[in-house]
Amino acid sequence: HTTMKRLVLTLAILAGFVLGGVAQGLDNTHYVDALQICANGQPQFPLTVNVENAEAGPYYGCLYTQPNPAWFFVKMDEPGDVIININAHSDGNFFDVDFCCWGPFSALPENSGELAQDKVVDCSYDSSVPTVCTIPSEAQTGEYYVMVVTNYANLPGDLTFTIEGGTGSLECPGTIQQ
Repeated sequence: HTTMKRLVLTLAILAGFVLGGVAQGLDNTHYVDALQICANGQPQFPLTVNVENAEAGPYYGCLYTQPNPAWFFVKMDEPGDVIININAHSDGNFFDVDFCCWGPFSALPENSGELAQDKVVDCSYDSSVPTVCTIPSEAQTGEYYVMVVTNYANLPGDLTFTIEGGTGSLECPGTIQQ
């Protein structure tokens, strides 16, 4: 059921993108509703606002607080490291978001309690813009990495993910591989 729910959400996002829309009104504030990203800058995701804290269960690493969480996952296509810029912006102004990334997993964990301390691969509670997440060079084809992005400032806007380097690549559902 969880896999089907993720597939339906992914297809809904892709349909919105194909029809020229931006993914708006999504509720990925809980791990079970995590959305797949492929870090190509599209679609943009609305930032979570007015949500007190992320759910209990995961080990949040460097995130001393977890306000306004948005959950995502990636699946590796080609092995190797992947450097992902995470940008929060509104009306052309960029601002800080924080994140924690866990992995690798051979399949998406059934629940957020599996996001343990020994699975944290990157974490940032820094005020730098953009925020940068690095999937490690040991990443292999088919592995999953889970990410929560928090909006400490509680500012409305959009969130985009772009690949800025590395030797690996991410699977992007709905795209034709060349």
